Amino acid sequence: METRVGLKKMLKNVCKFGISVLRGVPVNEHQIKTVARRMGYIRETGYGKTYDLKYDPDPRTHLSYTGLEFGHHTDLAYRERAPGVQLLHCLKSADPSTARENAGGRSFFVDGFYVAQWLRYNYPSHFNLLASTPVTFSFLDSQRDRWFRETWPVISVDHLGKLKDVHYSLFSMRPPLLPQNEVAEYYEALRTFAKRVEQSTLQYSFYLTPGDVVVLNNRRILHGRTAYDPTKVERHLKGCYMDLDEIRSLYEKMRKDDHL
Repeated sequence: METRVGLKKMLKNVCKFGISVLRGVPVNEHQIKTVARRMGYIRETGYGKTYDLKYDPDPRTHLSYTGLEFGHHTDLAYRERAPGVQLLHCLKSADPSTARENAGGRSFFVDGFYVAQWLRYNYPSHFNLLASTPVTFSFLDSQRDRWFRETWPVISVDHLGKLKDVHYSLFSMRPPLLPQNEVAEYYEALRTFAKRVEQSTLQYSFYLTPGDVVVLNNRRILHGRTAYDPTKVERHLKGCYMDLDEIRSLYEKMRKDDHL
């Protein structure tokens, strides 16, 4: 990413596949800002411009700050507009030379667009339900004592039926407001989607090591991690968000410039 060629390749991966992984990024807490600003502006949220993901023994803490398994999800679906891009910079993790399988903390990523398209072709009625049923996502920011709520279908399409967004988080999704006779069918559709998301062959899964930066489309790629033992693993990620059009517009400009 230090070179123009590297930057363009990374942008292409995010725009085309929804995710890119950078290796060998300097390990310091400010570096994620440097990476983000190479592409555009950071989007500030209730967590600030950047935030830390590491173990917190307070039992009232958010699931992401515990050692418990954190299943597939997209971030901040309860906000007015969920961030389009998430960056995660690994600052600390288990030593690669140790037996980490027992300690846990393995990251995993799944292409939500692939799962949505699979559902569309194999279970069209399920796809239509998830694309047409509004679901409210909500979250209490306990630090500021504020509730945030927003409503989206799990699968969003544009006016031509092309996939646009996926919003998915079993931790913040509320039950859909449906007639009683439609509830069972909706949950069958959601269950089918969830089972496909969790299928092992669809997982892009690996242990983050210090210096890794994951850049992902937060409204396409579902991510999470396995449980880990905080007495064996010191895990620290630095994160931030961006708007997706920052990435897309820069990639478009670079492609245009290359053809001049």
